[in-house]
Amino acid sequence: WCLLRIAAAGDLTNDRGASGEARWDVVGYCRKHELKDDEQIVDHFLELFVDGEVEPATRARLVHYMNHIDLRGKPKKGEKGPDRKSPFKPDYSHVDGKVRGLVHLVLSLPEAQTV
Repeated sequence: WCLLRIAAAGDLTNDRGASGEARWDVVGYCRKHELKDDEQIVDHFLELFVDGEVEPATRARLVHYMNHIDLRGKPKKGEKGPDRKSPFKPDYSHVDGKVRGLVHLVLSLPEAQTV
């Protein structure tokens, strides 16, 4: 069941209509809920999908993902150590891709499998 749920999370976050446009307006969603920075976004989706019930280290890894991992899942070039924080960029392509990836990660957490 776990792999099925993870696959469903990927389908949900990447769902496209017949014209190829995403069915979920991520930027509009973030604006509607006034999510303006990386930590607000992480906390919002953790609360939404797992009632915020994760270990502090898990939350820290998700914030790290928002700041240090590029849209292909690789460490950003020029990063020097895990404590260096790159600014979170609230432009359309960055928010869209990062939030979709974040939601997929949250829905793939073990905590999401028990809710």
